[in-house]
Amino acid sequence: MMVAMIRIALLLLMGVGNWAQKPQLRFSKVTSAQGLSQSSVHCMTQDLDGFIWMGTTHGLNRYDGKEMVIYRHDRNDPTSILSNRITDVIADSENGLWVGTYGGLSYSTGQEPLTRKFLPTPLDGSHPIITSVFQDSHDQIWVGTTIGLFVRKGSKFELIHHEWSADNQVTDLLEFEGQIWVCNRQGLFNFNQGLETFEPVTVGDSDYVFALLVNENKIWAASNNGLYVKETHQMEFEQIYEFDQSPRVYVSSMAATSDAIWIGTPSGLGRMDKSTLQVDLYQYDVRDAQCLSANYVWDLMVDRQQTLWIATSPGGANRLVQDKPYFQVVTELPTKDTLIHDNLVIALSQANKVTWVGTQFDGLRRINGNKSTKIWPAEGLASVLAICESRFSPTVWFSTMVGLYEISDPNQAQPKAKRLEALLPEQRSILDLCEDEDGVVWLGATKGLSWYDPGDGSHVDLSKLVPESISAIKFDSSGSLWLACKGRVARITDPKSPAVTVETIHQSPYDWFHDLAEDKHGVIWIGGDLGLMKWDPIEETLTDMNKELGVEAASVSSILIDQHNSLWISSRVGLILFDQERKSSRVFSQVDGLNGLEFTPGASFALGTSLFMLGGVNGYCFFDPNQIKRNGRPVDAAITDVTLFYEAIDEHLWQVKESGDKQISLTHQQNNLSFSFAALDFEYAGRNRFSYMLNGYESSWQQVGSHNFAHYSKLAPGEYVFKVKAANSDGIWSDAPASIAIVIAPPFWRTAWFVVLISLALASLCAWIFAARTRMKKRLELAAIESRRLAAADFHDHLGHQLTRMAMLSTLAKDQRSDPAKLNVRLEQIQSTSQRLYLESRDFIWSLLPGEHKLADLALYLKDFGDELFDSSTIHFRFESRTNEMANISLSGNQRRHLSLIVKEALHNSLRHSLATDVTLHLSYKSSAIEITVEDNGCGFDLSASTGLGLRNIKERSKALEASFAIDSEPNVGSRIQITCPIKQNGGDK
Repeated sequence: MMVAMIRIALLLLMGVGNWAQKPQLRFSKVTSAQGLSQSSVHCMTQDLDGFIWMGTTHGLNRYDGKEMVIYRHDRNDPTSILSNRITDVIADSENGLWVGTYGGLSYSTGQEPLTRKFLPTPLDGSHPIITSVFQDSHDQIWVGTTIGLFVRKGSKFELIHHEWSADNQVTDLLEFEGQIWVCNRQGLFNFNQGLETFEPVTVGDSDYVFALLVNENKIWAASNNGLYVKETHQMEFEQIYEFDQSPRVYVSSMAATSDAIWIGTPSGLGRMDKSTLQVDLYQYDVRDAQCLSANYVWDLMVDRQQTLWIATSPGGANRLVQDKPYFQVVTELPTKDTLIHDNLVIALSQANKVTWVGTQFDGLRRINGNKSTKIWPAEGLASVLAICESRFSPTVWFSTMVGLYEISDPNQAQPKAKRLEALLPEQRSILDLCEDEDGVVWLGATKGLSWYDPGDGSHVDLSKLVPESISAIKFDSSGSLWLACKGRVARITDPKSPAVTVETIHQSPYDWFHDLAEDKHGVIWIGGDLGLMKWDPIEETLTDMNKELGVEAASVSSILIDQHNSLWISSRVGLILFDQERKSSRVFSQVDGLNGLEFTPGASFALGTSLFMLGGVNGYCFFDPNQIKRNGRPVDAAITDVTLFYEAIDEHLWQVKESGDKQISLTHQQNNLSFSFAALDFEYAGRNRFSYMLNGYESSWQQVGSHNFAHYSKLAPGEYVFKVKAANSDGIWSDAPASIAIVIAPPFWRTAWFVVLISLALASLCAWIFAARTRMKKRLELAAIESRRLAAADFHDHLGHQLTRMAMLSTLAKDQRSDPAKLNVRLEQIQSTSQRLYLESRDFIWSLLPGEHKLADLALYLKDFGDELFDSSTIHFRFESRTNEMANISLSGNQRRHLSLIVKEALHNSLRHSLATDVTLHLSYKSSAIEITVEDNGCGFDLSASTGLGLRNIKERSKALEASFAIDSEPNVGSRIQITCPIKQNGGDK
């Protein structure tokens, strides 16, 4: 009986162009605009991760709903697919990928990480054209080709000879009732695996069978002359439809969803409704942007979300959009003579199926069905800012830029609008209206608050309490009046009390608040230029909700609340549905049928919880929030790519553990990583959001909206796990995140063996340092003894003889007290000697001072010494040096003492013996050496006959400094002494 009914229904297929009235279907497209490699799609499959694979005539494509990765044949890469002409593709039970091409079969293991490599798989040593690939319930792989059927045995494929058919080209194959069914141009065959023989199966009078389908314990067969079906308990196929048109219909593929059987043909897509048995054909229509993109249907696939995918040529891939349009849009209001010329809707209201529309320039209109009546003004242009229908009388109030108007007979054919003159002139621009429980109309105007009682015509001005511009006024369930103003949100607890007071809830000079709404828990929601806020009446706290909203709402124009206590928020990014219970958000845009993304602040209206209306720059829309399907299914997240320094990671860095977890092992220098990821929800791909975290580096999840990329640089050595979650269009997050482990090895100097080695080396170094310090201490003690010995020698040489001379002169002075003239001479000699003793003592003490001295300090000291020495003589002293070049040259104590005494000895010799008129001291530093020259123009002397103590002292001190000493002198020519002393910086005393 069932087959007979299906046969009757499919008689509607008798003519391709005469299909019956059909329900409207919408399709979304995946074409080259989304990165598809070529517009002719021949096959499709979905792998275990959720990716959609599409085979074209120019490569294989992996699609994640947002981005496309293309795999093509590369003659220089043996791991590329065998041919760019893809004929079939399947994902096996281990997520391996089998790709049939014109060049043979390629395989990519499912254990390979993100980057797929395709290995050629010869079929019995040959590479025929692949027509179909199938995996049975025992995980055995079957391959249909142009030369017959192959089956994998072990690691090889073997050809099964098809003795029942002269034509071995396989057109389709599948498993039914535990057996393999194969069809070709000679008919349908059942393969007996035990005997490895083919048994022919009669399918009516068919010469050959194109396609097979198993659904609900039935096997369907599309042949050259009709459509056949066989149930499990039946012995034979029964024809349910006969193709009798010319040319006969060719069926390329079949698929089944919960409500329909789908048939792919070169003439379009056929759909048979399972409940009504209605059969419809869907074809390309240039007038319909959401129709099928091309008529030639190559393949059909149903994904894990039970969504139908259609492979077409040359229209790319199509996906059936299952949702119906939710939003009814009115963009042009018909008048009796012309279309309305102003689509900017500012105010809305509805009662008794009559809609009142306030526009920016065209005033107020009444819409009843398809009839539009202009109410005000009778002539000219004007703006209607707010509309309020009375709950106590058949009265409509509307406000304008010139005051408040009343329509007392709104049901008349041409109702009249009356302006209320009682309102104060300074409150003429009334932005919002609302009616309280007593029928009093409250007015929020550009210059403050007031109320009007239509019963007695009284008007009370409260602008002194609330002087600023008021965008929205609402009464809450307790009777308090809430005001959304420019710069603040205020509340009046008892608005009609004689002692009325205004409480400021929130103040922000940079925000303009547009709308207020109260939910079923008494929470007040506030929308403005800076987003959404929530007032908790119990805690009396105000909370910024932009982060919880999860989208960049920018400016909130209006807020409506449905029966589920969810918020419908019109904003600059579209219409946002915020589910308080799930704490999730969903954004609707033009794709869903909205008339635009720019809504007028406050232009919203709710008729209970079953009709919402929103006005904007392109008319208005209305919808039933209860009819919009919620996407409660969690979405799978997938890591689509990992790059190292923005380049592909080498295969040897990947590792797949026994658990199947992926891991990348890197060196400490490979610490710049980037991750790409996707949410494998193709129904609302553009609305998916992401959250990721790198364990070991971050302590919290990073919310990044629709951004699907993460980058980390200069990661320290350690173990990390990158995790990513995805949320679907309704904000439902993944059950489990996708993850990948990252191990960055430490440098060798941070490894355990290196630490042990360094510890041993440090211990040895410490022992050596201790021994060296002991030796150094002994050397320093010996050096101190030597320094004291040298200081004593210097004292004896330079100060001792002065003290001896003073003692001798004192004795002579004592003996010559009777002779005043001789006594005065002795006293002058004692004075002169004591002065020299003072100067030499000072210099001696300076030479012994501890601490580090610079060469520049020595140069200044020698200059001052020379100036004082020759000050009272007839000799002109000149000092030549560049002290700024010597500021950073350090001298040891010995160097400082010996050099100063050498120069002083040379200058004393010039003063006492040279009879010179000019003496020059030159000091310089170059090539890590100090060069000192003392030169005079005196009488000179014979070097061979010189035996003076002064020259001997200069030579001995030069030798102690390891300095070179040179003297040049001739009688009556002058003398020149040169010392060149090497300086070893940080080298200690010489």
